[in-house]
Amino acid sequence: MRYTINLREKAAMPVIVGRKSRAETFADALRTYTIEEMMGDCKVLQAGTSHNLEQNVSRVFDTQFTDKNEQ
Repeated sequence: MRYTINLREKAAMPVIVGRKSRAETFADALRTYTIEEMMGDCKVLQAGTSHNLEQNVSRVFDTQFTDKNEQ
């Protein structure tokens, strides 16, 4: 995975890239991805997450979008 290589080479952070289980997925997200780092004391630090929300949140708030012609 491209991001894993960049973190290892640029920031000297050995990380594990993965996907959260359904129980751990962010509310209303289809999927939640995670980057976790193993620390020196063998504890795991969640270094980042990304949530695939699609249009679930915009539906809840009745968000509407317009194009450049305001249609």
